[in-house]
Amino acid sequence: MLKVVIVDDDKIVREGLREFVDWKGMGFEAVQTLASAEDALHFLESNEADVVLTDIVMDEKNGIDLVRESAKQNEQLKFVLLSGHGEFNYAKEAFKLGVFDYLTKPVQFDELQETFEKLRDVVTKEKMNMINHKLYRNARISQLLNQLVSNHYDLTHSKLDEMSLLFGGKSFTVIRLYITNLHSISLSKEEIEASLQKMISAHPYCYLFNNRLSELAIFASSDSKDRIIKKLSGHLEEFERNSGAAVSAGIGKSYDSLEKIAQSYREAGEAITYRYYLEDEKFIDYEAMEKQKMNIYMPEEAKEKIIAFLNHGEFTDLQEYVRGMIEENARINSEDRSIFYDISMELLRLVREFLESRSHIDSITGEMEREFMYTVLKKQTAGEVMEYLESFIKKLHQSLQRSQNDSSHAIIHHVKKYIHDHFGDELSLQRLAEVVYVHPAYLSALFKDKTGENILHYISKVRMEKAKILLKDLSLRIYDVSSLVGYESSKHFSKVFKLFTGMTPKEYRNSLS
Repeated sequence: MLKVVIVDDDKIVREGLREFVDWKGMGFEAVQTLASAEDALHFLESNEADVVLTDIVMDEKNGIDLVRESAKQNEQLKFVLLSGHGEFNYAKEAFKLGVFDYLTKPVQFDELQETFEKLRDVVTKEKMNMINHKLYRNARISQLLNQLVSNHYDLTHSKLDEMSLLFGGKSFTVIRLYITNLHSISLSKEEIEASLQKMISAHPYCYLFNNRLSELAIFASSDSKDRIIKKLSGHLEEFERNSGAAVSAGIGKSYDSLEKIAQSYREAGEAITYRYYLEDEKFIDYEAMEKQKMNIYMPEEAKEKIIAFLNHGEFTDLQEYVRGMIEENARINSEDRSIFYDISMELLRLVREFLESRSHIDSITGEMEREFMYTVLKKQTAGEVMEYLESFIKKLHQSLQRSQNDSSHAIIHHVKKYIHDHFGDELSLQRLAEVVYVHPAYLSALFKDKTGENILHYISKVRMEKAKILLKDLSLRIYDVSSLVGYESSKHFSKVFKLFTGMTPKEYRNSLS
């Protein structure tokens, strides 16, 4: 549904237009009625709209003022003007500003319908052209998928419409590729990404996105899922032979609703953890694991506590907490040793992510991971498992103490890299702290200490440099550039851009020519 905003200082007119016009039948949704141009400008600063239907003559600012000021921030916004019979002198100026059409009062509903049906076709075509623009398409898809899998995206109807155009409205699954020892292999992650991108580009509604430091992920249409996996199988075998790295793939369940992307993503991640049990399996399907009832036995709150202990360096507390989990489960079912193995496996996965976020990727190599699991599997009792885990946690603590200074630099390195890779996503201090498993206040102070720069200022600086590059592409509208570099409001984007460059985005673009 396209969004239309109705602006008229006559309450009867604006409410009548909202209630008695079949907007839905024409493919529109009347999202707001407003009594003045000022109210409309304020609304459009922070809300999405495709079309504004506005009266011309209003107190203070008129409809022409509304068109002129709104167009500075959102070039894609369309306008249809309403006027009385004596106001034709406005028409010439209105069309100079690019107004789509001009209707006279009292409004004839058949004339209005004809205008808006034409407008629907024009706006839809423009949206499709933008989606097919390669630069916009790739950046927007990556942005959407990363926001969706991290649950940082508000799925309004209009955004679901956009994603249906991008993703085809088909059922899908998420595949996550985990690369062991990424930092020690000859190929960079960017080279791996480019190779995989080329491989899946032939498949409609299948997209690669860069989601974690040692991972890549694929959004795969269910129509192409089996062909993608078959291609990936041969591709990864060749990659492993040439690079010496090991790659495991977790496959989430298939869903029809785009609102389930985060769930399929999470399931794919859990499937990857079974690589310790299924060493010969490169592709591990969550649904198959679920049917075999091999789910990891560790509730989400337990995972959060373990991460908190790691974040704060509370290794004695971590030992006690893990011991408590094992003892509690031993009391409930001492015969089922698989519970202890699952706890151990999930602990290793959380530690691995924690180390990776601090560039301690080589602290646990692939060989050490296998040794860890084989050792745990040989233990016969809960006590033996706990004794080994206590030793593991102690060694981990000692290793981190030896490299504490390097860790601080690694945190800054990874935060900067994440900002450069995800400049179009939500990049709050809280989000960045989650990425590197530290407290937001600690990250803010550490970044300032090591770089001499405020972290939020650094984010804005990176985004403005990216915006400069994007503004060189004249087929991208300023509104599109604003969205691609992470700003919902193009007006706010323009203010920040001018603060950094001394020019508005439009002035900067004009200066290039």
